Amino acid sequence: MERVDINGQAVSRSASCENLVKTVLRIIEQDFDGDTLIHIAIIQNEEYIAKSMISMVSILDPELLDIPNFLLQTPLHLAVLVRSVELVEILIQSGADLGCRDLHGNTPLHIASYHGFDNIVVCLLKYASVLPVINLLSRFGADVNARDGKSGKTILHHAAEMGNTILMDYILQLPGVDVNSQTYAGQTPSSLARGRGFLDIWTTLRKFGGKDRGEIDDT
Repeated sequence: MERVDINGQAVSRSASCENLVKTVLRIIEQDFDGDTLIHIAIIQNEEYIAKSMISMVSILDPELLDIPNFLLQTPLHLAVLVRSVELVEILIQSGADLGCRDLHGNTPLHIASYHGFDNIVVCLLKYASVLPVINLLSRFGADVNARDGKSGKTILHHAAEMGNTILMDYILQLPGVDVNSQTYAGQTPSSLARGRGFLDIWTTLRKFGGKDRGEIDDT
């Protein structure tokens, strides 16, 4: 029987698989908030522990990395919220889904853009360039103009409001983007940028046909 090395001890391959399954089952067990041990390690900034668990879970089944808590937050959502580029990269490389949505309908990219986490946005877009954002969103029945559940903002709204030129320039190159999409309050990306004083972003949006809220209302 083939044998493998685990922690310095030679065990049979079947025994090693059994041990892995038992360990992973403990890792993905959810508490009263729906959090797994990976969720908890990320929240507590225990990066080394989180990376170790992510590695083990991905070996068994990468889809288990997308288990959401009761707020529908996956480990990737939390890695974005704690602004850990390293964990975001490891999760994505291990097979975590960039298109998962939380209770408010937000993807990790929505969240990073909303909070102005430019380093996280760059990290997400690095992988999204291989699998375009429009495809990530469409997997959940949406597209590049998908609006979040709280305010009706698209990714372009968030980029304009936060002054995130990296994300805005990327989104504007995608086919079918609606530069004049309105939030539930009637705001366009251009009007949000102007209101925040981001005149460079406002000027760029105007070049792409962007209009302010009043111009939309008057048409």
